[in-house]
Amino acid sequence: MNMVRAGGYARVTKAKARRMHREGREVYMMPANMSPASQWISPCPVPAGGDEEFGKAVNSFEYYNCQHAETGRYAGFYEKEGGR
Repeated sequence: MNMVRAGGYARVTKAKARRMHREGREVYMMPANMSPASQWISPCPVPAGGDEEFGKAVNSFEYYNCQHAETGRYAGFYEKEGGR
């Protein structure tokens, strides 16, 4: 995983994103090859809920948004910088 810091966001692993979501912290996702500072797409917040809801949200996001090699075939997870 590339450690990306751009547009006020820092990339985190899926495990850390799941842990942050469980703790009630804001987690964002976007296609893996896209930058959070992109003018074409912005980070999508993961809806609140438990682990099952996290998994469903990620699966739905990947099904609809991660279908091309150019943008990325899986979701990348981000937190707002300074939100540790």
